[in-house]
Amino acid sequence: MLSLGVNLAELSPRLSSVSITLPKFFGSSVGNASRGSKHLVAMSTGALTFFLPCGFTLAIQAYAITTGSFMIGALTMMAFALGTAPGLLGLGGITSISSGAFAKKFFQFTGVLVIMLAFFNLSNGTNLIRLGSQTQLAPPTVVISDEIQEIRMTESDRGYTPSEFHIKPNMKTKWIITATNPYSCASQLVAPSIGVSKQLVIGENVIEFISPASGKIHFSCSMGMYNGKIIIDADGVK
Repeated sequence: MLSLGVNLAELSPRLSSVSITLPKFFGSSVGNASRGSKHLVAMSTGALTFFLPCGFTLAIQAYAITTGSFMIGALTMMAFALGTAPGLLGLGGITSISSGAFAKKFFQFTGVLVIMLAFFNLSNGTNLIRLGSQTQLAPPTVVISDEIQEIRMTESDRGYTPSEFHIKPNMKTKWIITATNPYSCASQLVAPSIGVSKQLVIGENVIEFISPASGKIHFSCSMGMYNGKIIIDADGVK
């Protein structure tokens, strides 16, 4: 993605000469195919885009799978396809009719946006790598009482509120998450250090665990866009 953005923005003549494209034989075979075969190839190529490593697409696919319903999953993917179609068709239409100085400026502007998106995705990926490579938390020594400490959080299309908590060590803990938008990236919550990977449903979602003896429980959405932490200390819930 970063290479594509640099090429579009024409930031480096050397990199602009290097591009990743489909093999020439693929394009020539499509061009020489019969009319019926062309339609089949076009349909197959379009279907393969389902497997592109796009974070937004993967998030919707993950949600569709977790519904456990063929009909709801299919309707979810259809709504996603219809919702993104105007933007993709509009972008394709602009590029097809643009020419001259306008086309150059447009592609340079698009390249800058792609570069920004590449760095954004790089940051999100770094968050997920850090989340998965954290050292093990100090395990609970003994549950100090039957008392249950409780923390509450709200999930929305803007992430998690609040995103930082303080809890006591070695206690039964109830983490209550009120989800307001089950279609946002934040609805797929992961906290590897306590074994949590949960698709939030609308309303209250409850996660129960024994708080570690020390350390921090980091959590994030499945794409690394929104994150937070639960800090274990002796002062208690904040």
